[in-house]
Amino acid sequence: MSKYKALLFDFDDTLFDFPKSEKIALERVFDYYNIEKNEENLKTYIDENKKFWKGFEKGIYKGEADSDIRFKNFCKIIGREEINYTQMCEIYIDELSTTAFPIENSVKMLEKCCKVFDIYIITNALKRVNDKRSKIGGIMPFIKGRFISEEIGCSKPNKGFFDYIFDNVAFNKDECLIIGDSLASDIGGAINYGIDCCWFNRRGAKTDLPVTYEVHSIAELDELLEKLGKEEKYENSCS
Repeated sequence: MSKYKALLFDFDDTLFDFPKSEKIALERVFDYYNIEKNEENLKTYIDENKKFWKGFEKGIYKGEADSDIRFKNFCKIIGREEINYTQMCEIYIDELSTTAFPIENSVKMLEKCCKVFDIYIITNALKRVNDKRSKIGGIMPFIKGRFISEEIGCSKPNKGFFDYIFDNVAFNKDECLIIGDSLASDIGGAINYGIDCCWFNRRGAKTDLPVTYEVHSIAELDELLEKLGKEEKYENSCS
């Protein structure tokens, strides 16, 4: 019998390949506005996007309502200030919502482990985007719920985000495991709140944080969850 009743999964870069979806959406936006699709322009947007999400985690920005700031800054940097950046952001969000690429066999893994654990998604993504990508990605039948920072009113790694979760579930923090790729929002948030965590470290990074578990692939994560779960119900078929 596992000590964990629930698994709290991050979405992007844990279950789904966000950079792949992001690149496709950006290239479609660049085509629409006749912006050259080169590495410099892609990197410029990605840098501005990272600044936005860091500000979102700190409470500076308020989700979708402020999300066009990254496009305003991007257009200024590339010298295209005549572009309606709010419209540009809307087109990007629409395009981003059309794709969801599972990392390895992540969806199969969820299908299997939902027979043992209650599965929840915890994400800082925009709600409208995550709603559509969760459906496209095929994970909805396997999860009990989603906790989305835009709905909660604060984001990972803030204490209020986790307070909201445990005010709305039937398990306590000692009975769940957080699984995510971000040291700042997923792992740091879990450690600060006193929750066991599994760092999904696909790129072989290093950390001094006291992570509970560390895996480098979906196959490794699947093997770990098999050991943590009820073995008689959890047949290993994901590799």
